[in-house]
Amino acid sequence: MQEPKQSKYPMISLEEAVSRVLQKAETITLPPVQCRLLAASGKVIAEDVTAPCPFPPFRASILDGYACRTPLPAGDYPIVGESLTGDPPGKFIGVAGLVYVGTGAPVPDGFDAVIGIEKCSVSSEKKTCRTMVEVSKPAAIREIGSDIPAGTVVVKKGTKLASAEIGLLASVGKNTVLVRRRPRIGILSTGSELKSIDSAVSAVSEKETGHIIDSNGPMLGAQAEADGFEVVFAESVRDEKDKLKSFLDDTASSGRVDILISTGGVSMGETDYVKPLLEEGGSVLFGRLNLKPGKPTTVGVYKDRLLVFALPGNPVSAWVTYQLLVVPACRLMQGRRKEECQHPEVEVQTATDLKCDPERPEWHRCVVFAQPVKSPSPLLAVSTGNQLSSRLLSSAGANGLLKLPQGGGLVGSGAKATAVLIAPPLPSAAMPAGEEVKAEAVAVSQKIKCPCGEDHGDGGHPGAAPPVAVHPSLLHDKEVKEKAQAQQKEKEKEEGGSCSKTTPSGFTAAVIVTSDRCSRGEAVDKSGPKCVEILEKDLQMNVVGDVVIVPDEKESIRNAVMQKVAEGIQLVVTSGGTGFTRRDVTPEAVEPLFDRKCSGLTHQMIAFGLQKTPFAGLSRMTCGLIGSTLVLCIPGSVKAVAECLEALKAPLPHALNNAAC
Repeated sequence: MQEPKQSKYPMISLEEAVSRVLQKAETITLPPVQCRLLAASGKVIAEDVTAPCPFPPFRASILDGYACRTPLPAGDYPIVGESLTGDPPGKFIGVAGLVYVGTGAPVPDGFDAVIGIEKCSVSSEKKTCRTMVEVSKPAAIREIGSDIPAGTVVVKKGTKLASAEIGLLASVGKNTVLVRRRPRIGILSTGSELKSIDSAVSAVSEKETGHIIDSNGPMLGAQAEADGFEVVFAESVRDEKDKLKSFLDDTASSGRVDILISTGGVSMGETDYVKPLLEEGGSVLFGRLNLKPGKPTTVGVYKDRLLVFALPGNPVSAWVTYQLLVVPACRLMQGRRKEECQHPEVEVQTATDLKCDPERPEWHRCVVFAQPVKSPSPLLAVSTGNQLSSRLLSSAGANGLLKLPQGGGLVGSGAKATAVLIAPPLPSAAMPAGEEVKAEAVAVSQKIKCPCGEDHGDGGHPGAAPPVAVHPSLLHDKEVKEKAQAQQKEKEKEEGGSCSKTTPSGFTAAVIVTSDRCSRGEAVDKSGPKCVEILEKDLQMNVVGDVVIVPDEKESIRNAVMQKVAEGIQLVVTSGGTGFTRRDVTPEAVEPLFDRKCSGLTHQMIAFGLQKTPFAGLSRMTCGLIGSTLVLCIPGSVKAVAECLEALKAPLPHALNNAAC
């Protein structure tokens, strides 16, 4: 029996791999080409551009008003002329009086200030002007060259041209610019199982043939084009050594691409020929990475002229290693400054506990959101779920790669971590409705009053163990669940357990009724008073304020709920709007406000209702937490209100205790 295969390539760090790739990319210089300014956006400029003349080229008014000579006391003065945009400067030399000037228009020689038009009163015939203020010194004039002195470098070599740079170049009269040619990229998908998207009838029709549709080619081609690179071809080759060698030979000899990106054929299988062919026909910079995903990633040079990035065949591995290795190389070849070639790294706060790989550091796909200004960290990283290297869904929508250390264990919820930012952060408002991690990360610094009556600041009730949060989408295996549960029990044991107040008295509550007819006075609401009665008499809660009645409009419902949250109410009950009609919009209005959904309470109410009627399942009731406020959205009939609150009579005090602590 043969010994297990072992790779002859040492496993190097990502940092070392990037260093080797950039060292090689520095030797490949793409030629500069002349480009029309209007077609230069997104390209990298290959020259320093200086301003041949000062800007503005004349003394220009900053505002609409009247040019004068200082000092000028307040008073009545003749209007001797006007200077509009497009007029030549230099008129009215030696003329006494005021000259009307428009914003950006030349200020006549000898005039050194402009009085704003709102500080002037002009006669009906526009012959005289009364100034309301004294002008003692020069003001409101842009002097020649005050924006850009002559000889200033306005755009530096190696800059990627965006809208502001295009505007600057236009302002100094540059209608063509010298830019670096875009890197020319070829994409090769290897695998006998692959079919192109054009030749495949459908993904379903391939299930009995052993074929799959090539996704790597379209994915990497789209990404490269979006990054400003030129994709010359995207083809596929079967796992046959002769065919693969012929393709590599033809590509290298033709010179039609600067870089070849291949996917697949780099592991240690019998038909993985890419590494051996790179060895036979060129050189290998490295053959293994201490990286997850992307361990078998290989980079080499074929025939001394073709830079080859041989990426793994799993689509996520290909996508991640493209971001980490191909992008920096292409940017450097374009003439970008070396320190700008890699994606930036930022500090983020994790939204959930994340399991670390015991053997390799992991670049975990995530969505990075900008948090509100007063949050503990300006950026929040939310996992995209299952991180299997074959699961491309984990890359869809991802704008960051969270760097998780090797060695096992967990990176805790709310911890500071480093993320590679591959696209700008999303605003916090873009976080999906019902995201169950937001409160764990965003509200950690809020001071919450405990139901025991004391204000414990940020720490919660003395002796209360903070929850060990694990996002539901990450609980894919028993090990993570058991570890989280064990940590929670250990903390409670060591720290004295959770907040012990169990009676409902003292909690505050508010009731909101959603009904078009009741809000217009066409019907009398009965569910709201019933809800108040049960909360006060049966649950001994303190109902604050009158029942609020709003129409079945999302904005009205949201405003009413958030008003109660802002008042610090601990329980908000909405009645109505949970049915199937088009005007029943309470769940759609309130669920986007939830930091965490409380699905268990919802199920408990429905289960209780099903004991009374088989139609209880038709309700779309929902529950959730907004900060420390528990919100129950229940049906609008008096009977349903009574049954729902009866169903929660036992767990509600405990739920409110936990939410507040």
